[in-house]
Order: sequence, then C-alpha cells, then structure tokens
Amino acid sequence: MSAHQMILQDALKEAGEIKGYDMKTEAEGYALSPLERRQDYSVLCFLAGKKARLFCSLLFGRKEIKIILLIVKDALDKVNKVVWDVAKYPVGLDSRVNHMMKLLDVDTPGLRIVGIYGMGGVGKTTLAKAVYNRISSRYKASCFFSNIKEASTKFDGLVALQKQLISEVLHDKYTSIDSVSQGINVIKRRVHSKTVLIVLDDVSDVSQLQALAGERNWFSPRSRIIITTRNKHILNLQGLKEDETYQLEELNPKESLQLFSYHAFGTAKPIEKYVDLSMKVVRVTGGLPLTLEVLGSLFFDKNGSKEWEDLLERLKRDQSKDVHLRLKISYDGLDVNEKQIFLDIACFFIGKGKERAIHMWKDSHFFPSIAIKVLLQKSLIKNKSGEFEMHDQLRDMGRQIVVQESPLRPGLRSRLWDSAESLEVLHNLEGTSNIEAIALDIGKKDLTDLRTEAFAAMSGLRLLHIANVNFAGDFTCIPNKLKWLKWEGCPFKSLPSEFNLQEVVVLDLSFGMVSEVWNRDVSMIKAFGRLRVLNLMDCKHLTATPDFSNTPHMVKLILDRCILLAQVHESVGCLKNLICLSMRDCYQLKELPNSICELSSLETLDLHRCSKVSALAMHVGDMESLKRLILDQTKIKTLPDSMRQLKKLNLLSLDGCRSLTELPEWIGSMESLRNLTLRGSTVERIPESIGQLTNLVRLNAERSSIVALPHSIGKAKNLRRIYVDHTAIEEVPDSIGSLERLEIFSLDGCNHIKFFPSSIGLLKNLAELSIGATLGCTGGIRELPESFGSLTALRRLYINLNAELLTVPSSFFQISSLEDLSAHGCNWLEGVDGNDFSKLSSLKKLNLADGNFYTLPSLLL
Repeated sequence: MSAHQMILQDALKEAGEIKGYDMKTEAEGYALSPLERRQDYSVLCFLAGKKARLFCSLLFGRKEIKIILLIVKDALDKVNKVVWDVAKYPVGLDSRVNHMMKLLDVDTPGLRIVGIYGMGGVGKTTLAKAVYNRISSRYKASCFFSNIKEASTKFDGLVALQKQLISEVLHDKYTSIDSVSQGINVIKRRVHSKTVLIVLDDVSDVSQLQALAGERNWFSPRSRIIITTRNKHILNLQGLKEDETYQLEELNPKESLQLFSYHAFGTAKPIEKYVDLSMKVVRVTGGLPLTLEVLGSLFFDKNGSKEWEDLLERLKRDQSKDVHLRLKISYDGLDVNEKQIFLDIACFFIGKGKERAIHMWKDSHFFPSIAIKVLLQKSLIKNKSGEFEMHDQLRDMGRQIVVQESPLRPGLRSRLWDSAESLEVLHNLEGTSNIEAIALDIGKKDLTDLRTEAFAAMSGLRLLHIANVNFAGDFTCIPNKLKWLKWEGCPFKSLPSEFNLQEVVVLDLSFGMVSEVWNRDVSMIKAFGRLRVLNLMDCKHLTATPDFSNTPHMVKLILDRCILLAQVHESVGCLKNLICLSMRDCYQLKELPNSICELSSLETLDLHRCSKVSALAMHVGDMESLKRLILDQTKIKTLPDSMRQLKKLNLLSLDGCRSLTELPEWIGSMESLRNLTLRGSTVERIPESIGQLTNLVRLNAERSSIVALPHSIGKAKNLRRIYVDHTAIEEVPDSIGSLERLEIFSLDGCNHIKFFPSSIGLLKNLAELSIGATLGCTGGIRELPESFGSLTALRRLYINLNAELLTVPSSFFQISSLEDLSAHGCNWLEGVDGNDFSKLSSLKKLNLADGNFYTLPSLLL
C-alpha cells in the first residue's frame, strides 16, 4: 500500500469514527445507487482530527469509495436543520449542556436515552433546546416535540404526535394512522432504519412515552432520545438507570444574581444602590430561572427602595410555598383588564395569533394594546412571529387561578378550556353567569348533539369555540353578549335567524357546511353591525358571499378554499374599513365586482390560484391603501393603467401568470414596490422603468419567459436579491455592478450566459452567487473576469456543470470569505494547483463531484 493510500485510509477511519461509522460494516452494507456509481470520483473533503493536510491519490479500492460517498451523502443531509431559540440570557447553561453531553456520549456506539427531571421553571426545556441545537446536525433525522403534556390532551393528541414523528423522521406525510397502537406498529417497523435524535419535552405520563418511544429496540444504535419531565417516576417506569437521568438543579446564588440583574437592570450586575436588595430577592426566589426572569421584570419598573422593600416582604411570606404562589406576585400586580387578558391567553390563545383576539378584547373594553405591552414587560407572555407564547409554569399558574374559582364545580368558573369539563357542564346544564369563555372540540369522527338550553344561564359568555358540534333547540338561549364565535364544521346551511349575534366581532365558520352565511331576513342581516373578522375558509358549499351592507366595521374577510364560490356580492364595496381580503384557491371565481375598487382601507388582496379570474377591475388603482397584491396563477392578461396610482404597493406577485406576457412601462411609478415576483410567468420583458423602483429589494423571475435584464436595473439601488434561474437571459448587463447592496444573485440554468462583465467585482456585499448550468445541456459560463476575486463578501458560490469553463482567473483563490464552493462537473479543476484551495481560508464545504482532476486539493486544516 502506498503512503498516499495509507494517509487516506487513516483519515477515512478517523472521519468515520467521528461520524459513528464502522469502516467494514458500513462499506459492505452501503448500496450504491446508479447515480452514485457514476460519481465514483466525487469528492467532498471531510476534515477530521489533527491531520495537518489531507492529500491522497484517487487510486483506491471500492470500499474506500463507498465510505467517501457515504460521508458525502451524510454531510448533504445536514442542511436546513431547525435551530431552536434558547434563553435571552443563558446564565449557567454551558455547564449544564456539558453535563448532558457526557451523559449522551454521542461518540460512543449504542442507543442512549437520557431523562432530564426537575421542578417546573428550572430550565429543562431550555437545556434540551440548547443540546438539540448543538448535536442535531450529527443525525440522519431529528425532531423536537415541545410541550407533550399539552399536546396529548387534545383530541387524538398522541396520534397527532406519532404522525409528526413519522413525518419528520421518515419524511412521510401520507401514512394513515387511526389509533395509538397502529402508530406504535409503524414507528417500530420503520424508524429503526435511521439514526435519529428525538427530544420529548414535558412528558407527564408514561403512556406518552409508550406511544412515541416505548422500547429501546424501536431505534437504531447511535440514536439519542432526550426526555424532559417534572416526574422522575416516569423515567423509572421507562427503565432508565441512574446514569441515564439528570436532575436539573436550580441556579447557584452567583448565577441567580446575574440572571436577576439582567432582567431587573439589563446588566450582569445590579446597580450599586440596589445590590443588597437584589441579593435579598435572589435568596428568597430559590434560584428558579423562570421566577428570576418574571420577578426581575417585575422589579424593572419599580423606581424606589420602598417599592422594592414591599415586594420583598411579600416574597418572604410566600417563600415556603410553591412556585405558582411566587409567580402569582407578578400576576397580582396586574390591573383587572391585564388579568383578564392574561387568563384568556393562558387558557385559549397560547400558540395562536394575537390579531383576532385583540378585536374581542377591544370590544370588551380591556384595552389590549396597553395590557399586552405590560404582560410582555413583566415576562408573563412572549410574542413570537405574531403568536402568543407562555412558559408552561405560567400557563399552569393561570389555569390554576381559574380552577380555584370553584375547584369542585367547573360551571362556576370563568373559563372552561378542557373539552371533557366543557362537555360535562353543557350536558348537565350546569352553566352559570360566571362563565365567560368555553372551548369544546370533540374531534372530527363524531358530531355531538347538544341543546341550546345549556347556554341559557351563561349571561356573561363572550367567547365560544366549538368544533364538530350540532345544536338543537331555541337559539335565543345563546347569550347576546357573545363577542367571539368560532364554530368549526358548523352543520347548518345558514346561521339560524333567531341566533342573536349583535355583539359578535369575530365569526369563524371555517370547514362548515354553510351555503349562505346568513339568510336574507332583514333582522339577520342587521345582526352583524359590530363584526370585525369573518372567516369562511374551507366552506366548500358556499357559492356566493353574503350581503355586507350592514357590516361596515369588518377589517378581515377570509374566503380561502371556498372551491364553489363564484360570486362576491356587490356590497363588498361597503366595507370601508376592510384591511385584508383573502380568496386563495377559489377556483370557480371569474371576476370581482367593480365595487371592490371602493375599498379605500384595503392593504392585502390575495387571489392566489383563482384560476378563472382573467381581469382586474379598471379602477383598481383607487384602492389607495393597497400594499400587497397577489395574483399568482390567475388568467390575468394585462394590468390596468390605474394601478400606477398604487403608491403604497410593496408586493406585486404574478407567479405562474401564463396569460400575462409583459409588464407595463408605468410599473416604474410604483414608488413603494419592494418585492416583484414573476416566477413561472410568461412575462417576456422587464421594462426599463424598473430602474425607477428605488425601493425594490427583491426581484424573482425564476423559470419565467424573460429574455433579458434591462440595463436600467443598476439604478434600482436597493436591490438585494435577484433570481432569474432557468430563463433565456443571454447576458448580464454591465450596470449590475452599480447594485452595491446586492446580496444574492441566482442564475442557475441560464445556459445562454457565456461571460460576466468585469463590473461584477464591484458587488461588495454579494454573499451568494449561483451560476450553474443545466445537466445535459451545452453552453454555460466560458470565462470569469479577473475582477471576480474582488467579491470580498462572497460566502456561497455554486458554479456546477459549466463544462466550457476551462480556467478560472488567479484572483479566484483570493476570495478568503468563501465558505461553500460547489463546482460539480467542472473541467477547470484539471489545471488548478491543489495548493490554491488552501488559500480559501474560510472554506467549510467543498463539492468537486465529477471533476476532471487526479489528486485531491491540499487543504490546511
């Protein structure tokens, strides 16, 4: 064996061991696909251990080739892993992560299951997320199941979790599972084939583990399972040994003071005058991260020592009590409206968008804008991507407050969120005027019949969320103070005329059987004078919208996937306050009434895949507030001239418009346009006036019919992303160099482009460039300019299959920022000195598959 081969074999062995592969068994068991057999000379440099260089001959055996391909394939599976948000201030987290890494021992063969247990709020989920982020890239598949306790209480909750596991691990969204036992059989039979990382967060019952990770032999060796729970007994029942469990302790005094200080003062140490008081607070909180965060936020806006002393005295009184009572100090400091909203979120709106709830709270005079700001400041809630989030301890505290209103009689409580309790109260006619909100979802399999009389005593009811429930009886029994009615799967063709909905601000009949929302009875039409949101999504029997004459306050109308909807009532023009009109996938809709142009407040009009709509109203430009216009896959032939008046439009989406061949010259007058997308459209020409779009940030014309980029594009100074992949563009205009803010330029499959202008080197912020040719096609880039090396911000370069590119300029290897280089199937590699690659000091990923070369590039490690 030659010295080169020995070096390779040692390096492969070390790399394989790091990834958990056995050289002999993996090579013998790894079957090469036809594509992989064609790539026997594919190369991805897997850097391992303390080797200073990796340099070898490609004249090695099939077993080594298989190992290389296995590692290549494995590395390519690591992209797009989900990264979880951890803590804003991760005090004390590193040492706990390191302890978990020792327990998991990811470099050792054999399955490992590790359970983290400890009291609520001690940081179990935070730790699990941090560990997941650190090691998930090592595994073929990984998934994080958050809040299993809450998820499993929902209808078919365990089945839904099993489906999620199968979807995320096996990438299979179509396997039908009707029961937990069936799900167990699928998991046992199929998941064993993959090395996986699974986190089961907040497990409260052993049945949840039995459904998702019942036996060790369900999983392949080297898989890792992490379980978090408040109850160590669950881990014992699962058969975990002492060295497979980690009792997460509270923070030590130093860590506690630091975390408290971050939340109370925004610094790692307390302000000098508050040092003693801060230490006293920390001593009575018990080192619980959640408590320190909430109480730190509570003290944040207390300006005097007297206020601190008063709160400290209260804390001392509750020191010996459970964490809920300590957290409740923050709740007790809220005003009445803030408490109402906090309890509503804890019981009904975690993980839900805030928009619709705000309408209900506004109409109930809870002043939600102020209240939500206070709840955020006090760390009682979080707002992520427009959705409410809340720690499970805070959620449980809120729900416990409601339960304590009447521990033994649910009908005397203010809120009923548990479907079993709701059903019991309604069946037994135990409702009272105390009840403000009810949720009842009995699943999709059966339609439960209830009597309307069950609501007769609930005079204070303002929120009713029911799914797959049928009511019989007199609908005048439904309280007239109702603000929110969500009735999924409503079985009626129209709402009963005696249904008193004068106070309703949110009406959601999604997935219902309605063919007309309300009948033509005058009193019924007038009943919706306060309505703000109407959601008729997936009402597949609806053929026409209702008369909107008496709903002047509506701000959102959702008609998505009403597949038989053919007519929008002319009265839609009366909705002067409407902000969003969404009609996605309304396949039978051919036109909108001219009155649509009277919607002066409308900001979003979404007609995505309304495939029979062929024209917009002539005066659509009168919608002066319009910001987002989505016309994807419609039959629009032209854009009305009046659209030039849409001075606030920032998104124009024309994806898949196969009847539209050109954009009008006046498009340059849309001064606010930031995003223009033409993917898959038949638009052939982008007008020169595009240069006037000084706010344009993103242009996407992938797979469209455009044949050229206009020279004026260089004047669109704010352009950051251009996608023109798989188009017939023949050249890149010299003006491209003027786009100083351009970050992504994608031209994959533009086989007619032969050269780049030298001005491309002026793109100082370009981070990603894709110029790959199409497999099997002649053409592609022939030459790169010497200025290419001036792309000092370039991190990702994809230059695959450019067979006519025989050399690259010497400046190419001066791009020290380059992290990811893919040059699959390129001929220019033949003349490159392998040492040149070592100049790419930031390179992390290299793909030279099917390249014409005889030695691997030498890379400094």
